[in-house]
Amino acid sequence: NRRWSPAQAREFLHLHSTLALITLHTDLSPQRTLSEPPPGGSKLPASSVQSSGPLLQLHPDILASLFTPEGQPYLLEVMFAMRELSGPLSLLIEMVTYCSYCNEGFSLGVLQLLKSQLETAPPHELKNVFQMLQEILVVEDPLQSQRLKYAFESDRGLLALMHQSNNVDSRRCYQCVKFLVTLAQKCPPAKDYFKDLSGHWSWAVQWLQKKMTEHYWTPQSNVSNETSTNKTFQRTISAQDTLAYATALLNEKEQSGSSNGSDGSPANENAERSLRQGSESPMMLGDSKSDLEDVDS
Repeated sequence: NRRWSPAQAREFLHLHSTLALITLHTDLSPQRTLSEPPPGGSKLPASSVQSSGPLLQLHPDILASLFTPEGQPYLLEVMFAMRELSGPLSLLIEMVTYCSYCNEGFSLGVLQLLKSQLETAPPHELKNVFQMLQEILVVEDPLQSQRLKYAFESDRGLLALMHQSNNVDSRRCYQCVKFLVTLAQKCPPAKDYFKDLSGHWSWAVQWLQKKMTEHYWTPQSNVSNETSTNKTFQRTISAQDTLAYATALLNEKEQSGSSNGSDGSPANENAERSLRQGSESPMMLGDSKSDLEDVDS
């Protein structure tokens, strides 16, 4: 259990930032569980922190907080910070991605904490949690494929969460769909992974299309499915774009399957055909006109 309230924890932003800065200036190579591949095969996550001198040695307290079971309460506080703090959180995200690089145990442990937050936290507190998850999954190292599978296909992964929440928590399910298509845009390996996995999430595109058409109102630009405390899904311009991008991704899979002679199941082919016909704004992935933000100007 936490020893302080969310209101007290909001005072910790500067402490979180200081610990993150120390970690980002520390040499974590001894903690890596995989050796780094040759240059060009992977790279450390980009950081806004520039070090003018040699990296620090890992302090025992930092080691205990980040890389031992005793540090679990601190990492849990980092998760709560992503939900509760309104200040700049980029240093915390950079710290976690830096620690994840070529470190299997840390990567999977943090992903498990993030999955738990995505399942249990109120939907309006998930935006920064998804942001941290995205930055971990785009890290280019030998663990990237394993992280993707663990985030989406493992027990309590995002695919299971979408199935669990689509009938009872539509905003949570929508945010998972939006995260999937946003990640596909930003990360080519993730895009290929989702195309191969399309049979497991194409139903969610149909679900979103149904949500967008079951009420006949004009898509709204002044509401958000991410930050509003409204308990039901709202038809927004961003949701319309998310549907278009998701449909385009399924279409790419169908087209590539046709070109190489592979056949999808009839059910999936029919679903994709109906989605293609029903898409309201069939933008292709990579279109720079939308960054999939919920509140549009």
